[in-house]
Amino acid sequence: MEILEGRKRMYKRLDANKHLTDEFREEVYEFLQYVIDQEKFVEQGEMLRGPCVKCKCKVFKYVDHVGLDLYQEGFMPNYI
Repeated sequence: MEILEGRKRMYKRLDANKHLTDEFREEVYEFLQYVIDQEKFVEQGEMLRGPCVKCKCKVFKYVDHVGLDLYQEGFMPNYI
C-alpha cells in the first residue's frame, strides 16, 4: 500500500544521525492535538489507543505515554 504524500513524514522518524526529525516531532504534536480536541477523547477518560509499533492500537494509554511511545517506536505501519 502506497503511503499518501501527507503521511510520509509520520514514518520518517529518525534522521541520518538517529535523531528524531523535526517533521516527525511536528506530526506527533499535531496528531496529539487533534486527538485531544475530539469529544470521544474526553468520553474515554482522556485516554486513547496507542498507534505506535508496539501497541498497534490495542492498548489504551494517556496522551503523554502515547507521545513517548511514538517518539521511541514510531507509528504502526499503515496507520490512518
